[in-house]
Amino acid sequence: MEVSSGEAVNDKLLSPILLVSTTTQTDIGASVSFTAELPLKSSQKYGPQLKFTNITCNVGQGLRKHGDVFVVPIPGTYAFNVNIHGSFYGKDENSAAFFELKVEGVEIPVTFNSSGRTARAVVTLDKGRRVTVCVSEPSYGYGGKVTFSGALIREC
Repeated sequence: MEVSSGEAVNDKLLSPILLVSTTTQTDIGASVSFTAELPLKSSQKYGPQLKFTNITCNVGQGLRKHGDVFVVPIPGTYAFNVNIHGSFYGKDENSAAFFELKVEGVEIPVTFNSSGRTARAVVTLDKGRRVTVCVSEPSYGYGGKVTFSGALIREC
């Protein structure tokens, strides 16, 4: 049963924000998603490959427990995001740190937002492919965090 906002059920009008559904995971296919963060400590050196120490979501268990690599559990099209929240620099505060998303060590094209603090990629991957986040040169954190998230958006 699925109910949209404003429909009457048992002669009662539902709230516009209510959505009732009996759809199960097996009805919509497999699910893979993850979110992890790397807290940035002042003047600490990072890279070249980043290790995300706080894993807050790992549906499908694609993100390895050490937070350094996502291994594709189901072939399909994935969306990935890397976000900088705080200060992250190259060799000093006057140089930028550039993030790279890599599949099997090969950089994949990403789209950056206008501030250059968010990198996004949508890519079709085979099962077992390894995705990592790297910085272009060893870089330094000055507070804040870097987040890495991804999700399967379509199975192949």
